[in-house]
Parts: sequence; C-alpha cells; structure tokens
Amino acid sequence: MIATGPLYFDSDVRNMEIKTVEFNDDVSSLVQHMDKGTNWPVVYIIHNDNEVYVGETCNVSTRLQQHRNNQERRRLKLVELVLDDTLNKSATLDIEQSLIRLYSAEEELTLQNMNGGQSPSHDYYNRARYTEMVGQIWMELCANGSARTGYSDLVNNALFKFSPYTALTEEQTIIKGNILSDIVSHADDDNRSEERRVGKE
Repeated sequence: MIATGPLYFDSDVRNMEIKTVEFNDDVSSLVQHMDKGTNWPVVYIIHNDNEVYVGETCNVSTRLQQHRNNQERRRLKLVELVLDDTLNKSATLDIEQSLIRLYSAEEELTLQNMNGGQSPSHDYYNRARYTEMVGQIWMELCANGSARTGYSDLVNNALFKFSPYTALTEEQTIIKGNILSDIVSHADDDNRSEERRVGKE
C-alpha cells in the first residue's frame, strides 16, 4: 500500500512529495519499481507508533532491504519516502541531519539513530531552500502521524536547541578552530617553560 501527499512551497515549481509504504519483506521490490526507487537521492523515515529511524541514500530499494535484515529496524512498520526531482546528495545529508535533530527532541518517540547523520560541512547550491523544505516535510509528517509536535514548538524546545546532533555554524567552526589553536599554543609555551626550568636544575 502506498499513500502519497504532494507539497508545494516557495514560489518555485518544485514539487516535493512524501510516499508512505509498508515496511515489510516486500518493501524492497515494491520500491524498486517506483520512480526514484533506485539511483536517486532520497530521505526516508522508518517508524512505528513508538520508534523512528531517519536515513538518506541514493538507492532506497537496496537500503530498505538492508534495514529489513536488522532486528531492531524490523520492529518498525511504515516508511515515509521524501521524494523530489531536485534533491542532491548534499541536500539529502542536510535534510537527514535536520530531521534527526527534530526527532531527537520528540519526547513521545524513541530515535533509533545512533548518530546525527552526516551534514555537509560545505555550502551548496540552493541550500536555503532545502533548509526551508525541512519545515514543510515536518508539517506533512505531523499530518500523517509519523511526527507529533509542531515544527515551531519543536525548534523552540530546549531539547532541540541543545541537541548533541546540532551541527556547528560556519562562525562557530571558526571559533572552535581558534580555541583549539590557542590551547595548542599555550600547551607548547608551557612545555618550553618546563624544559627551561628542568634545564636550570
């Protein structure tokens, strides 16, 4: 069974849709025959009433079969496939990480992901629009019951703001680099001072 819901946003022509598919032993062969089921970047959410797993891949048919071989994943019942003609690998990595952050703050659901995804550390074409897409995706996930808390409520939640899955901004990355450089520099100064002191003894 496949349920489909198209979403339109922004002023461009892009049409993003979320397809819901049962996560059973037939899921791989079913998805393989779908448009974008192979050889296309896709974000997916596998879930039941209590647990959720978020992923991204360029071959969702094969990846879902791998998940069926995982005992923890097999407890999940449905897959939400986020499909869009304009998705690229950088965008799916970004969307995956954003959804993991959102689900990590969902108090009613247990996130099965063991890490925060792999957000691209670089900028890429139309990144702002793909960032905006996350809110649209979340709204649809709330509408079909695979997410519970509204987007704006969630992003203002302390669990979301201080999530361990949060990626550093470019400015924060520069500051982190400066701090690490200062630490190394001071450690080197301390080592030289200690060597001079020991030499005088």
